[in-house]
Amino acid sequence: MAKPTTEQISALRLAIERETAAFALLVELLQEEQRALITAQPDGLPEIVTRKNRALDTAAGLDRERLGAMAAAGLPRDPRMAEMRLARHPLGAAFRRLRELARNSRVLNDLNGRLAGQKLKFVSARLDALRGAAQRAGVYDASGRSGDAAGSTGRVIAAV
Repeated sequence: MAKPTTEQISALRLAIERETAAFALLVELLQEEQRALITAQPDGLPEIVTRKNRALDTAAGLDRERLGAMAAAGLPRDPRMAEMRLARHPLGAAFRRLRELARNSRVLNDLNGRLAGQKLKFVSARLDALRGAAQRAGVYDASGRSGDAAGSTGRVIAAV
């Protein structure tokens, strides 16, 4: 295998730097998302999720760019093998940092998914409890009918 050219190494360095910056932003957004989920402040979540999805799209495009630069430099596609090959190269530390950020983003994303699932489960259980309590209490629904009056005449009680 031929030794990579200076241009190939420069292209790979740039690709790693750009992808690292994208993953660093993604980790920040995932941490922001996590804070919003933990503190039960969902108002900002739609914007965070939009920004996170853009960051994911950017990272995916940069991943393809880096893989192309790695192939051009004669490095294997497998990240573990590439890391071993770059262990003694000046790009080795940068590549390890990129892989670390990618792992952190996966862990944070998985954790946030579990947190969101727990929050949804909690809210769903509370809504079910409220619906059940409303039906048992004989309160009036939106049409003015009593929840427990199966034989109700359907009359609406007017406000005085």
